[in-house]
Amino acid sequence: MFFIFSQTPEKNNIPLRYNQVMADRTEASRTCSVIGCGKDVERSLAFKKVEESGLDVGEDAGRKAGLCKEHYKEYKKLTKKDRVLESIGR
Repeated sequence: MFFIFSQTPEKNNIPLRYNQVMADRTEASRTCSVIGCGKDVERSLAFKKVEESGLDVGEDAGRKAGLCKEHYKEYKKLTKKDRVLESIGR
């Protein structure tokens, strides 16, 4: 486990967990990856799966695609058949 000591004197150099620090940085201003949508991200999914579902995702999204609540609901509707078939095959 990694610890980072805070640089501000008011926190008395209390160690923070690395993933707490990184979560504060990444979740600050993420917007939906679907082209034309600017809402806040609710869920992050694999870019390839979102792209294969048929949603118009920008190419600069990286490995993960962030989806707002409405687009996540649409993604679930589009992939329902695949998810059901996958669960039957187990």
